[in-house]
Amino acid sequence: MALVQGSPGKYIPPSLRNRLQRHTPEVDSVPLQNLVSLKFENHQRSFSSFLEQVNEGLNFCPPEPCEEGVNGTYFIKSKNGSIIAVFKPNDEEGDAVNNPKHHESPSPAAFGSLRKGIKPGEAAHREIAAYLLDNEHFFGVPETTLVTIEHPSFFNAKNPSTSSKTKFGSIQRFVPNNGASWDVAPKTFPVKELHKIGILDIMILNSDRHGGNILYKGSKEEGYTLIPIDHSYSLPHSMEHAWFDWFYWDQAKQPFDQQTLSFIANYNVALKVKMLQDLAISADSIKIFKICVSLLQIMAANGYTLFDIASVVCRKDLRKPSTLELICTDIEKEIKDIEMKENHEGGLDYQEKEALFMEIFKSRINKLDPKSI
Repeated sequence: MALVQGSPGKYIPPSLRNRLQRHTPEVDSVPLQNLVSLKFENHQRSFSSFLEQVNEGLNFCPPEPCEEGVNGTYFIKSKNGSIIAVFKPNDEEGDAVNNPKHHESPSPAAFGSLRKGIKPGEAAHREIAAYLLDNEHFFGVPETTLVTIEHPSFFNAKNPSTSSKTKFGSIQRFVPNNGASWDVAPKTFPVKELHKIGILDIMILNSDRHGGNILYKGSKEEGYTLIPIDHSYSLPHSMEHAWFDWFYWDQAKQPFDQQTLSFIANYNVALKVKMLQDLAISADSIKIFKICVSLLQIMAANGYTLFDIASVVCRKDLRKPSTLELICTDIEKEIKDIEMKENHEGGLDYQEKEALFMEIFKSRINKLDPKSI
C-alpha cells in the first residue's frame, strides 16, 4: 500500500481543498499527495523527495504502532527497515473511537479530559502549524506536512476486518537522535537550546511539553542540539492547561542572548497569523497565540527571563488561574464596561474588540509589577 491522492473530506480546510482540486498533479509513478504544500508552495520541493521515500517504504514495511503517548501514532520505515517518519492519524486522537490506546486503557473516559484545550481531530493541524511557525528554522521543528495514507494495518474500530484503511493526518520527518532529554541531566544542554524550546512553547501555549518530547543529539565535545517534537496539544482554545517541564531548569533563569532577543523582537506575527488562518486554526486559538507572542516580546524586551515569562503563563496552583488568565479576564471585563458606558449599539464587532484588547493588554504587560509574577 502507499500514500494516496484524494480529498480526505471534512478534515481539509476549504481553502486547501479548493487549491487541491485545482492543482492535483497527474503523476502515476508516485501516487502521493502533500496536501499542505499546495497552499504553502515554498515547501513543495523540500517534501517531494521525502514523501517518495515514505511511499516506497510503505510497500515494503507496514506502519509500526508507537506504544508511547495517548494518541494513535505510527512509525513509517524505509524499504530498508529504518524509521524515516512519524504519522499521526487525526481519527486516532484522544477519545476518538479509532484510538487504539483509548480502547486498551482501563479507563477510556479519562482520555477526553486529558487536554481540554484541544478537541479530538484538531491535533494534526497543530503539528503542521508548529512547523510552519518555524519557517526561520530557529526552533528546529522537524519537517511536517499533512497526508493521506492507505494501509490494511491501521486500526479501525467499526470495521477491523476491512482490507484497506485510509487515514488522514500529520507526517513528520524522523530526526536521528541520542534519545529523550529526560534521560540525562538538564544541565547537559546549552542555555540557548533550552531557550529556543521555551520560546516556541510560550508562543503556542504548549500544554504537553515534557522531557520525552524534547529529543537531543550531539556529544559533549561537539555540543548538544535539542529537537522539539509532539505539538498536538498546542494552540489551544483556552489558557488553563499550559505547562512546561523545563520550567525549573536552571537555563530558564538565564538571560536571553542578543541574537535570541532580536529573533523575538522581529518575529512577524501578522505573517504567522495568516499561516494559521490558512490552516483553519480557530479564531480563539489565534487570539491566544497573538496574546502569547505579545507577552513574550514585551517581557523579553523588558529584561525578564524565560522563567519569569513562564511564571506568568503557567498556573502555580492548578485550581487557580494563572497571572495571564487573570489579566485577560480583567481586560474582557474592562471592554464590556467600555461598551456599556459608551452605549455601543450592538456592542463592538470582533475586530474592534480584539484591537482594543491587544492595546490594553500591551499596556498592562509593559507596566507589570515583578512582584505579581
